[in-house]
Amino acid sequence: MQVRRLAAVYAALLAGFAVVLCRLYLTASKTGYAARAADQNAVTLGLPARRGGFYDCSGLPLTGLEETWYALCLPGEDSYVRLYDAAGPAGQAALYQRRNAASPFLLEVSRDVSGLGVYAYPASRRYCAVPLCQHLIGYLDGEGRGVAGLEAALDPVLAGSGSQDTVTCTVTGQGRLVEGTQPVYTPASFDGAGVQLTISRPVQRAAEAVAAETMTSGCILVLDATTGQNGLIQAKQFSDVAGITGIVLTKLDGTAKGGFVFSLCSELNIPVVFTGVGEKMEDLVPFDAEQFVEGFI
Repeated sequence: MQVRRLAAVYAALLAGFAVVLCRLYLTASKTGYAARAADQNAVTLGLPARRGGFYDCSGLPLTGLEETWYALCLPGEDSYVRLYDAAGPAGQAALYQRRNAASPFLLEVSRDVSGLGVYAYPASRRYCAVPLCQHLIGYLDGEGRGVAGLEAALDPVLAGSGSQDTVTCTVTGQGRLVEGTQPVYTPASFDGAGVQLTISRPVQRAAEAVAAETMTSGCILVLDATTGQNGLIQAKQFSDVAGITGIVLTKLDGTAKGGFVFSLCSELNIPVVFTGVGEKMEDLVPFDAEQFVEGFI
């Protein structure tokens, strides 16, 4: 009787073992499982979304003037020590918080760190340290969407589909690169568009530099003397949203006299602070009311 029981137990164990083997065979024979397993080991990281830039009347860029870099931080490669000096305060904090991370991540750094043995990818910095036309262009939120100024008003045009360049890593369970593999950088196609404005970058830069020295707050609007009465309309519209406190009138070296300024100053009570009489920096001079009026006599 006892022998029969032992035989039944052994038979049940053999049957269970056979079921497990069959299950493993069926699983291994299905390529879908293998593909999904491979996908689980592939980590895809996105760089900031591509976005159209702003340009001045001559096609000079007003945004994207500086370059930044994104370093690929991999677990077990001592990224905290190697990248600390190249990261800003926010990046240093992120390095500390993720020093024991189990998966790769991208970190913005101030320079190309590939010489340190770190994978690095270039990208344009949207705004420079002293941004141009900030009151007009506006700014982006943390997700890269326009929330003020022309960035918000033209967001669909500038962003397009919001495509991103990506970096794909094949990693182990510890988040490290699988031996013999390298990160794959894939640039995205961009379907957005840039926007050209009527302002001049050199004149705008000079006007903002003067404003920084002579005005505690406010906004200077640069107008073309050839604009005519449309200049008054532009000033009214910009004054409603930006609080204009001064006007720079350019192209007075030509035939245009800028007579609309009389109506502008009268209706909006906004002074003309500088005039442009040429294309060089020294041609931007303080406004002389007497000399301006004599031009009409």
